[in-house]
Amino acid sequence: MSKTYDVLKSTRYKMYDQQGRHVYLTVADDPVVGTPLELWVTLPDENKLEEQVLKTDVTTIAALFTEARQGGVPYSKLFVAMDRTCYSKQSIPYLLLTKLEEHCPLDKAKRLEFEFATESQKEVLDVEV
Repeated sequence: MSKTYDVLKSTRYKMYDQQGRHVYLTVADDPVVGTPLELWVTLPDENKLEEQVLKTDVTTIAALFTEARQGGVPYSKLFVAMDRTCYSKQSIPYLLLTKLEEHCPLDKAKRLEFEFATESQKEVLDVEV
């Protein structure tokens, strides 16, 4: 069963892609561990057809990230999976990934996850302590 929280600390970022389009990324942190728990992406001009395709892509990524995190998948594992599949450094998904890295660097996330993990969780975390 996933946890629910009444209040989450969040940070909103404004990012620009190579075409000058801007995207808002909101990252809400896990109140216990401190790693990102939920993502929201907002694109302005969403009524334009080309923006609808982009909005579908990035909101799907954010929704899957949020569902996986709330289902217990460690942030560090999701971050690595996203990093392995971001082929274009000019894409909005890559911008999301780089902003997540700024927000919560992978090495910091691994330390936090290990610190707050149960013994059985520690066995599956890929952490160098």
